[in-house]
Amino acid sequence: MMEFTRYAFPYPTRNLERAAFFIAGQAFVARSEGFGVTRAVVVNDGREAWIDVDHPRLSADGPLRGYDTINAHKIIRASLAGLAAQDAWGFGRCCRRFIFCDKTDFAEAAIWRAISLAGRIDAGPPVLPPLWQEVQEYLFTDEHWAAVSAVAETLIRDGELSGTEIAEIANTAILRSWHQ
Repeated sequence: MMEFTRYAFPYPTRNLERAAFFIAGQAFVARSEGFGVTRAVVVNDGREAWIDVDHPRLSADGPLRGYDTINAHKIIRASLAGLAAQDAWGFGRCCRRFIFCDKTDFAEAAIWRAISLAGRIDAGPPVLPPLWQEVQEYLFTDEHWAAVSAVAETLIRDGELSGTEIAEIANTAILRSWHQ
């Protein structure tokens, strides 16, 4: 069973590029996790930005186990990817350590979503730091960053992309990065 979710840029900004990279990072990783990304939007100079995603519905109550745990990990990675891509936009690579006591991190809606899901996972060790590391390692390969950048640049230019357009842009960028 799938569930529709809108992942929104967590705070208003007048920085179109920052919002576009946040949304492009989430869209790319959500798609890579097998979720249906139906639309990405960045408008009004970045003050409004979101992606529409279909992802597996998790059990509503109690701890997450089995397939729900696997799917929760995927949702957390997709949630955190926007933050990693946004951070990297200005520096070329994300250098942030995930510090859970930092109040600026807690202001992020994506962080709250990740913390909420991680708290329901019936597992031993903390899951967020390793998932954050996985997101960074995945996003910042040359071909994946080329895909995120291409999607972000197209969002900046066009303002809205369908899921099919995101896939085509990302795939083309990855292929081009292999031939450089």
